[in-house]
Amino acid sequence: MKRILLVFFYLCILISAGAKRIVYPDLFQMPILFDGGRIPNVKPIQGNYLYMAQSELSNLQYREFLYWLKQNNPEKYASSVLDSTVFGEKMTQFCISYYNNSAYNHFPVFGISQIQAVAYCDWLHDRLKETFKREGIPVESFIVRLPTEKEWMHAARGGLSSTSIYPWNHEDVRYRGSKRKDFGKFLLNCRMGVFSYENTKPYLSHYTTEALSYWPNEFGLYNMCGNVGEWLSEEGKSKGGSWRMPPYNCRIDAEAFEQDSKKARNDIGMRYVIEILKVKDSKLVQTYNMDKKSFNKTFYYIPIKDSKHMIFMSNEIDNYWYKQFLLEKSEQSNALNALVWDKSFPYPYFQMYSWHSGFDNYPAVGMSYQAALEFCDWLNTKYDAMDKKPYSKVKFRLPSESEWEYAASGGKKANYPWKGSYVRNSRGCLLANFSMLDERYMALDSSGQVKWTVTDDDIKDKVLDGALIPSFVYSYFPNDFGLYNCSGNVSEMVAEEGVSKGGSWLSNQFEIMIISKGKYTEPSNDLGFRVLAEVVEK
Repeated sequence: MKRILLVFFYLCILISAGAKRIVYPDLFQMPILFDGGRIPNVKPIQGNYLYMAQSELSNLQYREFLYWLKQNNPEKYASSVLDSTVFGEKMTQFCISYYNNSAYNHFPVFGISQIQAVAYCDWLHDRLKETFKREGIPVESFIVRLPTEKEWMHAARGGLSSTSIYPWNHEDVRYRGSKRKDFGKFLLNCRMGVFSYENTKPYLSHYTTEALSYWPNEFGLYNMCGNVGEWLSEEGKSKGGSWRMPPYNCRIDAEAFEQDSKKARNDIGMRYVIEILKVKDSKLVQTYNMDKKSFNKTFYYIPIKDSKHMIFMSNEIDNYWYKQFLLEKSEQSNALNALVWDKSFPYPYFQMYSWHSGFDNYPAVGMSYQAALEFCDWLNTKYDAMDKKPYSKVKFRLPSESEWEYAASGGKKANYPWKGSYVRNSRGCLLANFSMLDERYMALDSSGQVKWTVTDDDIKDKVLDGALIPSFVYSYFPNDFGLYNCSGNVSEMVAEEGVSKGGSWLSNQFEIMIISKGKYTEPSNDLGFRVLAEVVEK
């Protein structure tokens, strides 16, 4: 009997726990448009559009470059030969041996100028283009280049906080991990005090060590600090310190080494990045045909009291639906402006948002107010041509501000579509795609009033809600009417021109409240719309 009671008690606990459990959606990061793991010798450092070489460029890699130039471009070969005098005349023979002896194949190349480093990137671009075509990798256009200082520092930290001074999660230069045999070993190749055994202990080398040595950071990148410095895209600048510098100068936050010339040195090499610009898309857009089934599936009934007509509303218009509209109404005035992404991201990759099928289920942005009205008129034409209409006459239009607020609130007075006053659920998960202002941004002004001290970079860098950009249309949780993302994701145009509702992925928690109102004057990467269907005749 005691056992039965215990089992019954345990089942009650399980049922109770299950009833209270709130399922939070998976992270809504960028869609994967191709397999970046197929790009050789690199690791992703931002999304699937920016990759960095996992190690410093090796002697073997540079010799391949020189061999190709010697066979195909002798004039370029002459200007790309390494400087064997960077150690001085007495060490010239060592440099020649270092560059050509197979024992140093996998050691980092040095003695290259910044101009030569750029030339290598240009050459590698052409070779990778051949590889992508041969391997069937659907990358249509990309750039191979030197990293910017900001990109280099982000990659070096490997996902650690922006205050991390080394590629590992402590401020010591010795191993502090769980492997006892490695405990106390140096984590980088740099100058440890005066010239002594301590200085050469890490790999028993007076100069460089192999490019794939020590321990990689969390991005899988080796020797981001020490060994050899690495040229940046900024003129005359390099980062990372080197074998001849003390640990402080190898820190991530150490000021970039800057010289007037771009000339070669015995402690500067290179590491390249690959920036994806455009990925091929073979998916065709199908002509949109409205029928009773698609109408009932797309539009949700909104029971507005005292309304003369029945009202239905869609979720945010997604890219695929808008592309079907453009397939028939392809006037330039209706096109989505891909350049709206330039103000938020430096990478042209995001311009694929409006046309690549990987973003089909994401809300359409970048259209004008007139284009949104044209979309509604197109739906009117589609409905009028329907057979077996669910209602005799339906008018498709943008909702008024009051209609939008009623639909977003689920018919009840509320701050947010989920009827609560908080932006997190009981598990602490954010309930919408927006840019939350944390308490650390609160400050008192001279009059004693609370104000928010936040920059655009702080806003755009927020991914606590799981989304870097707008999330797909049916994400997070629907309100009582079945509508998704009435708060956050993208702001939504209403019938009143220049007015938007709901806030967006760039808005804070106050701007995504139902009563909040936004303004716009032109297409934007955070402005879309949803459509209201009004039954004029049953």
